[in-house]
Amino acid sequence: MALPLLLAALVSLGVLVFSEFSHERLYEAGAYARRSLGLQELTREIQTLVLDAETAQRGYVLTGRAEYLEPYKLAVQKLSDRMRQLQALVPASASEQLQRADRIGLLIDTRMAEIETALALHRERGPEAALRLEQTDVGKETMDELRAELQRFTAHERAHAGALWTLWEQDILYSRFGMALSSAFNLFLLGAVYLLALRDARLREQANRQLLEHKAELERTVRERTAELSRAYRHLQSVQETEKSRLARDIHDELGAILVSAKMDAAWVQQHLSALEPEISATLRRLLLTLDEGVQIKRRLIEDLRPTLLDNLGLGAAIEWQTSEVCQRAGLRAHISVPEEEPEWPSEVAIALFRIVQEALTNIVRYARARQVWVELTLERQGVRLSIRDDGIGIGAEVKTEPLSHGILGMRERVMGLGGTFRIETPAEGGTRIEAFVPVVQGDIETTPLSARLRRRKTMPAGGHAVIRNRRAANRRGCGAPIRRAGVRLRPS
Repeated sequence: MALPLLLAALVSLGVLVFSEFSHERLYEAGAYARRSLGLQELTREIQTLVLDAETAQRGYVLTGRAEYLEPYKLAVQKLSDRMRQLQALVPASASEQLQRADRIGLLIDTRMAEIETALALHRERGPEAALRLEQTDVGKETMDELRAELQRFTAHERAHAGALWTLWEQDILYSRFGMALSSAFNLFLLGAVYLLALRDARLREQANRQLLEHKAELERTVRERTAELSRAYRHLQSVQETEKSRLARDIHDELGAILVSAKMDAAWVQQHLSALEPEISATLRRLLLTLDEGVQIKRRLIEDLRPTLLDNLGLGAAIEWQTSEVCQRAGLRAHISVPEEEPEWPSEVAIALFRIVQEALTNIVRYARARQVWVELTLERQGVRLSIRDDGIGIGAEVKTEPLSHGILGMRERVMGLGGTFRIETPAEGGTRIEAFVPVVQGDIETTPLSARLRRRKTMPAGGHAVIRNRRAANRRGCGAPIRRAGVRLRPS
C-alpha cells in the first residue's frame, strides 16, 4: 500500500516540476514572440515613414507646393522616436540584431540627409537642380540598402520566432504527454488502491466472519457448558432433596420411635411411682418435658429437611406454615395469599417454590431489617407465580452483581431449571421483591380444594399435628395478620 502511494507522489512531483519548467519556457517564448512582433511592426512602420518622406520630397520637387512637405515633417519626427523604440526592444544578447539596428539608423540618417539636400537645392537653385539630383542613383542605392537591411532584420526575427514557436509546440506536446502519463498513472494507482482496498475489505470480512464463527462457537460452548452445569445443578438438587427426604424418613421412623417409646416408658413409670416416690415423679415430669422438646426438635428437623405439610396438604399450606413459623420467631407481620383451590403440583415445582420461600425468608430475617412481609402465590393460565416482598432496606447493587451471595444463584437455578423466570428488584416504595414464575400445563394437573385433600388423608403424619398447632399458636401470639387462603380466614379450631 505504501509503494503505490510513494510512486504516485514521485510521479506527481515530476509532473509538477516539468509543468513549471514548461510554463517558464512558454512564458519566455511568449514574451520574445511579443517583442519580435513589435520589432517587425516597427521595421514596417520605419520603412513606411521613409517611403512617406521620399514621396513628400518628390511631390514637393515636382509641384513646389508646400503642403507636400507635411508627411515629410511628420516622418522626420516619428523616425527618431521609432528608432529609439527599435533599439530598446532588441535584447542585449542579440549582438547581430543590435548591429543591424545601428546600421538601419545610419542608413535612415543618410537617406534623410539626401532628402534634405534635394529640398535645399530646390529652395536655393530651383526645381531643375533638385530634379537632376533625383535622376542620379544616390538615393536609390541608399534606399535599396535600407530595404535589404530591414528585410534581414525582419527575417532574423521571423526565424527566431519560428524556432521559439517550434519549441513552444514541443513544450505543449510534452506537457500534454506528461498530463496524459500522469492521468494514466493516477488511474492505474486508483485501480491498484481499489484492488488493495477490495482485498483489505475481503480480508476484514473474512476476519469478521471467522471472529463471528469463533464467537458463535464460544457461545455454543458456553451454552453447552451452562446446560451441563444446569443439569448437574438440578441433579444435585434432586439428589439433595432425595437425601433430605430419606434422612427425614429415617429421623421420623428411627428417632421418632425411640422418643415415643421413651416417652411412653417414662409416663408409665411416672404413673406407677408418683404416689410412692414424689421426688422421682418430679424428675420424671422433667424428663417427659425434655422428651417433648426432643419430639418438637425432631419434628422441626423433619419439616426443615422435607416439609410433610408440602406432601400432605400442598404448596399453599406449606408456604403458610413456613411463613408463619419464620414470622413468629422473628417478630414480623406477615401478609399471605394463596389459592383456595390448589392443584396437585408436580413435586419438583412444589419443592422448588417452597425452597425459594425458605431462602427468601431467611434473607429477610438476616439482612432486610423489615417489619412486614408479603408472600403471594398466584395460579395463572400458563403456570404459577410466586411473589415475596418486604419493607426493609432493600438489596444492594453488589448483591445483584454477585449471584453467589444470599442464595440468589440457587433460587434462579431452581426456577430456570423448570423453564421459568426469576427476577429480583428494589421497588420504588422500598424493600426488595422476588418474583418467580414456573410454567405448568394446567391440563396435566388436578385442581382440588383443600377440604377434599384433608378428607382424603384420614391420618395426619407425625409432623402435621405440630404444624397446625404451631400455626394456631402463631396467630394467638399476634405474629402477623391472620392468614388468608383466597379470601377465607383460617381460624384456630
